Amino acid sequence: MKKINIIYLLAGLAGFLMLPRLKENLSNSVEFYGIAENPVKSVNFDYPVEIVRLYKKQGESLQYGDTVMTLRRLDLRTKETSLHFDLADNDTRLRAANEGSSHEIAILENQKNQLEAEYRYKTEILKQKQTKFKAGQKYLLKSDTLLPSSPEILTELQQLETKYKQELSDLNLKIRQKNKDKSASIESHRIKMAKVLKELEQLKNSEGELTIVSTGPGMVGQLDYGEGDRIPEFTPLAKFYDQHPGIVIFYIGDQQLTLLNEGDSVWVESINLPDVKFKGVISAMGNRITSLPERLKKIPELRAWGREVQVKIPSSNRFLQGEKVKVYF
Repeated sequence: MKKINIIYLLAGLAGFLMLPRLKENLSNSVEFYGIAENPVKSVNFDYPVEIVRLYKKQGESLQYGDTVMTLRRLDLRTKETSLHFDLADNDTRLRAANEGSSHEIAILENQKNQLEAEYRYKTEILKQKQTKFKAGQKYLLKSDTLLPSSPEILTELQQLETKYKQELSDLNLKIRQKNKDKSASIESHRIKMAKVLKELEQLKNSEGELTIVSTGPGMVGQLDYGEGDRIPEFTPLAKFYDQHPGIVIFYIGDQQLTLLNEGDSVWVESINLPDVKFKGVISAMGNRITSLPERLKKIPELRAWGREVQVKIPSSNRFLQGEKVKVYF
């Protein structure tokens, strides 16, 4: 019977004891560093405002319904004057358009009456000629029966009627079109008036103090203005963060592009508190290579590049906004 070398036996035993630890290390062999954060919620208005009162400071926490600040709109009188001018201008334009259309329709109606009068007059003249022609025929034929009509006069009557009907049809068509244009103009001005009146109503509703209220738990992330400050339109007044971050952003290198895909599950772990970790799902893979943030560089002085990856994490997580975390799978 061969003797088993004690060295191989010890090596096998050590390998067996180290197997769980080795397996864990291998399973966690691919890891990255990222930042837990939330998209910033910014508040601004499309008109200038003045801050009347601040109820929260930068860095303070927020609960649902907390009042952050009240403001006053600065362009109310100017805007109101402009809208009233628009209403008056709209009325003036409508009256001018109606008067112009009514005048044009009246001219066409007058032309129609003249055409009808001229047609009746010329028809009567031709009929009188026809009567005279028949009287001459009666004298020549010495008879009252079967008196022939003048072919030339009949042709002239037919031509006169055809011309009259065509010209009458053209005038009626123009009158109908003018009436349609008039109706369309009235409707267009009515719509514009309704729009301006709606804007005046909205302006009146915003005449009092404006109030910015928190829409959920979180914190005031940035507040650059104080009470009495006047802020131009479209300028961010404040930025808010949710109570806990909802995504983690980390970066992978060129050689790691095939390691991850959207929908993959990963672990996100706090660097300072290793027992705080949550499972997340890769929700987005960036479409370009970008420069890494300073906090994620191993050597801050060197430029580093990577592809951005976003991980969606549960809202019940205990991470801090902007906390540096470890991501692995």
